[in-house]
Amino acid sequence: MKMLRILATYCHLKKFRAVANRKVLILPASTPGNLGDAAMILGLLHLLRSNGEKRFLLIDYSQHESWSDELGLSSGGVLPASLKDYMAWSFCLSKISHLYINGADVLDGKYSLERTLQRLRFAYFVAHAGIPVTITGFSMRDDPPEEVIYAFKKLPNSVRLCLRDPLSFDRVKKINSDSVKQVADLAFMLQPSLKTEYEKKIYSVLQMQIDRGKIPVGFCLNLHSVKLSHLKVSEKIDWLMSCMNNVLNRILSVHKNVCPVFIPHDFRGDPNDVRINEALALKCGYEEDDFIIVNEAVSAPAVKMFCSKLRILITGRMHCGIAALGSGVPVIFFDYQGKVKGLTNFFDLNTSVEAQKNPNTTAEEIFGHFIEYNSNHSYYREKILSNLSMVMNYSRANVDA
Repeated sequence: MKMLRILATYCHLKKFRAVANRKVLILPASTPGNLGDAAMILGLLHLLRSNGEKRFLLIDYSQHESWSDELGLSSGGVLPASLKDYMAWSFCLSKISHLYINGADVLDGKYSLERTLQRLRFAYFVAHAGIPVTITGFSMRDDPPEEVIYAFKKLPNSVRLCLRDPLSFDRVKKINSDSVKQVADLAFMLQPSLKTEYEKKIYSVLQMQIDRGKIPVGFCLNLHSVKLSHLKVSEKIDWLMSCMNNVLNRILSVHKNVCPVFIPHDFRGDPNDVRINEALALKCGYEEDDFIIVNEAVSAPAVKMFCSKLRILITGRMHCGIAALGSGVPVIFFDYQGKVKGLTNFFDLNTSVEAQKNPNTTAEEIFGHFIEYNSNHSYYREKILSNLSMVMNYSRANVDA
């Protein structure tokens, strides 16, 4: 990092950033395709625009995958990896007023240690060039690699570290106590809307089922939910199918008028959320009129609209859960990284599960939470809504000084 600091200091001394009409630079948490990451970017843009910001640039992870088309924003370039890349970026800093890095769950080395360090090096470089840097609401697991701890300790005190749950806040405060701030996830700022004809169709069908007296129960599932490292991908699929088939059969045995609503949140990979949902619907043998399955691309604002109509959501996707909680809908979470507990603490809830070796054991636990939520639905809805104002204020704190 020594060479980066020298280069950044040179930029600062040359006052490269003293240019009118500068832009806010945003680094997303990942490549396009994940609606949770889209929800965080859109939530951030909503806050910044509310504060009067009008000019934005995005950073891409490669030249072939960009958020620009989806968000209607220009790309400022690719996240630098080499010293040559940083030298090229040094001439772009004059355009930048502030750097926001969407932290999410990608700064503790869980998915990629090198990519985590790459993000933190960029924060280090931009901050030493004299430009304000904020790492927005992120989680920190309880055992990050030493390299990650070292990188956080090297960050200048001017870098604002925003932790999106109390547990992560305590963990990072032990690493870098000078610049940590308690916030909530930016996705709570997402504004719900329907844009495409397909989104409007799904929402209309959902409302139609409610008008028929059906109870919509949402399912947003993925293989990450199966926190059993000894299983192969095919075995994780079998585990998830067995568990959720058990859950659905239990629910339908006591509530014949339940309408399962299968919602995807990540269209990347194989199998992605759509394939998982389709496989589950097929295994359960549902007739087309008995369930709703979202099997085409939809937007994060549309998912929040769908979730607002649910009675209960069962999910392994935290941001789909946030879309539901932000609408007052109780959520049963699969917690596979320890990041959900901090979120549910905001709402004084304790309804997360972890995958057990026997899928029927997990199914029984999920069903128990479902019965509790369904039997006392008004109580839990009011409990969520009564805490939502506080959580929204925490979410705004990602941007507010």
